[in-house]
Amino acid sequence: MSRGVKKILIFFVLLAGFFATAHFALAAVDVGTGFIAKTGLAAVDPRLIIARIIQIFLGFLAIIALALIMYGGYLWMTSVGDEAQVQKAKDVLRNAIIGLVIILSAFGIVTFLLTKIMAATGIPQFGGSGGAKGIGGSGVLGSCSVESVYPASDQREVPRNTAIIITFKEAVNSATICATVDALGHCNGANIITTGPSKDWPVKIYKSGDEASSLSNVKVYDKDNKTFVFVPGEYLGSPSEYLWYTVHLSSEISKPDNRSIFESCQNDFMQWAFEVSNKIDLAPPQVKNKGVFPPPDNGKDTVSVSSVPAQAAGSITFRSQPSVYSEATSSGAVVGPNVDKVVIDSNCSEGGALQITVKTDGLTAQLTNSGRQLGSAVFSGRTITFNGFLSLSLIADPVAGNSWNIPVTAVKEAATLTIGQMVYVFVKNPSAPNHIRPGSTLNWTASNTAAVVDAHPDVGAVAVNNRVDIKATLAGVRGNSIAIGTTTITTLLGGADRDQQISVSGRKDQPMNTVIQINFNEAVLPTTIAGASDQVANYIRVVNAAGGANNGAACSADSDCQSYKCDKGA
Repeated sequence: MSRGVKKILIFFVLLAGFFATAHFALAAVDVGTGFIAKTGLAAVDPRLIIARIIQIFLGFLAIIALALIMYGGYLWMTSVGDEAQVQKAKDVLRNAIIGLVIILSAFGIVTFLLTKIMAATGIPQFGGSGGAKGIGGSGVLGSCSVESVYPASDQREVPRNTAIIITFKEAVNSATICATVDALGHCNGANIITTGPSKDWPVKIYKSGDEASSLSNVKVYDKDNKTFVFVPGEYLGSPSEYLWYTVHLSSEISKPDNRSIFESCQNDFMQWAFEVSNKIDLAPPQVKNKGVFPPPDNGKDTVSVSSVPAQAAGSITFRSQPSVYSEATSSGAVVGPNVDKVVIDSNCSEGGALQITVKTDGLTAQLTNSGRQLGSAVFSGRTITFNGFLSLSLIADPVAGNSWNIPVTAVKEAATLTIGQMVYVFVKNPSAPNHIRPGSTLNWTASNTAAVVDAHPDVGAVAVNNRVDIKATLAGVRGNSIAIGTTTITTLLGGADRDQQISVSGRKDQPMNTVIQINFNEAVLPTTIAGASDQVANYIRVVNAAGGANNGAACSADSDCQSYKCDKGA
């Protein structure tokens, strides 16, 4: 092996040892993480940044070692029996592998020692699952079973009286989290499950590095089997120092079908850590300045109507009976030789004497009607078919020059009536909502028509003798666009929109379907503001500000109730 290669390997081995030592030393030294928060920079622990840089350098060294292994292999493959080059290749491979082992060993040993030291000192662990500092089983959060957690991983200066909130992406069997559930299957202030050794509890909250200190007095609340609020029975942390706490979720937590909530995740657990300060937060959440929507209003707007809306209208008058559908038929005897059977197509639109004439080839025939050519066809055996018209079968084979006259009564199409997008059909035996049966008199036909059309979603109808009066259901000019199709197309006319003047008092009034939004200056417990109106009425309430409205008393309509807890007399 050449001296140059040896020098390179020695250099990288020493460099790996240097970074491994630095990784170990820096991880154990407090470099002033509190100063970072005061600078306004990203709240990332500098030890975490340095450790990541060291990992990148170690990875870079490992890549170089692998490149030397490939170089040794190349030398060996291209040696062509040269013993000196083969020996050189072996030396390169051996030393490169030794260097790679040293690099990987340094990384593994330092990571192991650092993890143990951090666990012993209460500092949240780094690495493990590849997530951010303080997270274990990080593949669960966001991309698998857990939607969000509070306090967040690595969150600093959390008040001692904080609650822990976990939101899952799908429903969870609450009975696998709390000791007892209510009639709806929710944890309604029950204690967390603490049976068996603490290592088997589904949810553990403890001082980081001291799993044996897992809290047993923790109340759990949920209203939807997804968002769970854990309220410790005593304040976390200490009044004299800042401490780190870890929350661990195990595979004991299951779905309603008893399958583990983590069964399809990369990890079968999740844990994260946060820092608890030495302070207690006694100030309730405050609504942010201009943090409500709709914004406050000074009064109800007044509306004056200058013109009343009008419905568009029109009419249909029956002056003759509308036709109903009847099939095409043969209206007389067939004239011609050798006839066995004639079948008329039920939708044949040609009437009169249709003539079939065999051409000189004895196989092809032409169909005409009063000299108009309707098409040609070829005999199939002794039968010839003219699609859409008729078919003719013979007793014997056709002969050139043969011809037949066939009297036909054409199909009779049903009359139709179009209103907007709906097409009504006049039929003898109605079987669908858009079928109308003509009566024996014009007045009767008008009455039947009005009864069917009155069910149209956009118009109403009433019969007056042989006339049907039609009016748009809604007032306004858009009713003028409803078309009526009979022999000619007309539209309803006379529609007029409401014309009103609004005098704004304070701000413009909001629509009835507006969404109410309230922004707080800090996180609030979701269980206090989520649920039916009677469940959150002690925290949030929408009332009717109109004078004289009832307050929780019986009322005939929701709009009469001062509080939305009222529900039509309840």
